[in-house]
Amino acid sequence: MKKVLVLILILLLSACGNNRDVEYYQKVEELQNITQSSENIPFSIDITVNKLTDDELSYHVIIDNPLVDVRNMKVLVVHDVMTDAIFPSVGIVDESVSLTNDKDKVDLENNIVKGIALVGYLPIDINSDILFKILIEYLDEKNNKKTVYYVSNVTLKDIENL
Repeated sequence: MKKVLVLILILLLSACGNNRDVEYYQKVEELQNITQSSENIPFSIDITVNKLTDDELSYHVIIDNPLVDVRNMKVLVVHDVMTDAIFPSVGIVDESVSLTNDKDKVDLENNIVKGIALVGYLPIDINSDILFKILIEYLDEKNNKKTVYYVSNVTLKDIENL
């Protein structure tokens, strides 16, 4: 009987992981088809790319300064550079976060923060600009589900010491 219970528990846990993987890949596909940014974005988004080593670049996507409280965020960052690395995300394969514009509401134990940073890596032998696309899903203050898209092109000349 114990073996059956352990087997059922393992199957349930692996099914939850598979659902998260499916959601991740669905969002990657959705985001790759987006061509322009949303009109109203209630927070700031900043993308920086820096030379990390002679072979690698790092990119940082910072989302902060929310105009309103943003709850249960799911964030995915994709780019058009061919690489074996996965795309950075928050809230899709791990716990979601919430942004607040009130420093008194920050609660790290409950993932309520003032801003988030997602980091990824790229090979340095890129021959063209880098097109970043960001998907952000969240609940607003009235519990309405919102989706924001952000598209930004980073030119190689913007990258210092390349």
